[in-house]
Amino acid sequence: MLRALGKGFAVAAVAFAAWLLFSLEGFAFSLWAFDGSPSCDNAACEVNVFAAFLVSGLIGLEALVGTAIAGVLFTVRKLHAARITVYLLIAVLALQHIWLLV
Repeated sequence: MLRALGKGFAVAAVAFAAWLLFSLEGFAFSLWAFDGSPSCDNAACEVNVFAAFLVSGLIGLEALVGTAIAGVLFTVRKLHAARITVYLLIAVLALQHIWLLV
């Protein structure tokens, strides 16, 4: 029982760490892609910061869900499915970054 609880806690800890990391990275990347900085004074910069905040939340949430699913699949020994989940997560995040640059 304690071993299963420890595995679940480890999966949750890794998933939330991925959420924090990808949220911060998504905010920095989308702010850079939108050509805005937090020190802007006009309304366009405020919209860019707000859009970067929304995009970073979406990227962070996708990373949280994908990492949690891959972690659960890994703990129940579905290694092939966990690998596919990680590959799909990387593909989605790369596609979002490319979309932000276009």
